[in-house]
Amino acid sequence: MGADGELSLPTLTPVGAPSGSRSLEDCYEMKGQVGEGMYGKVYKMEDKNDKGVLVATKQFRMDNEKDGFPITAIREIKLLSKFTADREERKRKGEKSNGSDDFVVNLKEIVTSRATTENDNKGGIYMVFEYMEHDLAGIRDNKACRFDLPQIKLIMWQILSGLNACHKNKIIHRDLKCSNVLMNIKGDVKLADFGLARKMGDKSRMTPKVITLWYRPPELLLGHDGNASNRVGAEYDEGVDMWSAGCIMAELLLDKPLLPGKEENDQIFRIFKMFGRPTNREWPGVENFVFYKRMIDQEHQRKKKFVNEFVSHMKNFAKHRMTEECLDLLCGLLSMNPKNRMKSKRACSHPWFHEGANIYPDREDLGWFNSQQYLKTKQSLARTLTQVDDSHEYEQRLKRKREKQQGRPMSRHFN
Repeated sequence: MGADGELSLPTLTPVGAPSGSRSLEDCYEMKGQVGEGMYGKVYKMEDKNDKGVLVATKQFRMDNEKDGFPITAIREIKLLSKFTADREERKRKGEKSNGSDDFVVNLKEIVTSRATTENDNKGGIYMVFEYMEHDLAGIRDNKACRFDLPQIKLIMWQILSGLNACHKNKIIHRDLKCSNVLMNIKGDVKLADFGLARKMGDKSRMTPKVITLWYRPPELLLGHDGNASNRVGAEYDEGVDMWSAGCIMAELLLDKPLLPGKEENDQIFRIFKMFGRPTNREWPGVENFVFYKRMIDQEHQRKKKFVNEFVSHMKNFAKHRMTEECLDLLCGLLSMNPKNRMKSKRACSHPWFHEGANIYPDREDLGWFNSQQYLKTKQSLARTLTQVDDSHEYEQRLKRKREKQQGRPMSRHFN
């Protein structure tokens, strides 16, 4: 199916119920909309059979699907069902929870809605997830919420653990950004939105037109010019997720986006300006790409070479949070050469998480979570998240729109 190959429809088996046996109207009561994107809409709902239990339902947009079920939905269901099955298997065996897949949002079931005149007699299909009160984009856009350094470490450690779960299962997320990092009032952080995710080793050609611009790595941007022989993006791997994680980490430390490009040309310009222009010595083959030559032209126009300003930038704008270990992790995640980028497993056990009193669980002993400092920090993060109203990117965007219409000072806006 296009550049990303064919996928067959998976068996849509709700957790604990036969396929197609449950309807949205019978099971859940609408509480409000909390998200919207190209795929469709996300709603907050309450379980009718278990009062007080909230879920998030993701409705798939079927309007333009000539061939039936959306391919992004097929991918997301297939990949998330693997994590759900692993959790159920651990539960069946009576094993402790807190496996690395607990840092990926839990798909509970698939339900259908009835065909009515309001939906052109088509009905609909919904994925049902555990409800998470916030996403990182929404909470960062909320002026009432600020994270201290231990909380930032905890958030990043959980993000990296989620990536480790994906990469261990040979899954590339391909759209890691703040709005796809969910948080609940217990201090849990989980990765979401696997509509663009792919299995590693997929023989079909992968498109470089993935990952939201601010979090997109250079190997995808350098391959966007349309020349098939120059498309680096056709051969990328899980390193694309690690670059995105590095951008999120820098954003949390700086309290603003690291590389807020306006379009693709501007984005690669910002990356070269921040990290310097790599050569074949640092990144074999990089000088062969058309866009690379345009960056040399930019240097001539500016009469100034692109040099690596990243370390000095971080020290200047986040100096109270910077340590050598912090910079080492950032530089490992944000290596221009994707082959040199730090892997998720190694990143989870990086010394930055063990600096001072902030001792985090060993990656190989993930099931125990017995560090007192870890628990203390998680309780602190939970208190911070409990003190603010539900904050999702969609809700904050509506709030800014209302403030603008009323002529009031607007909330800070990053994503």
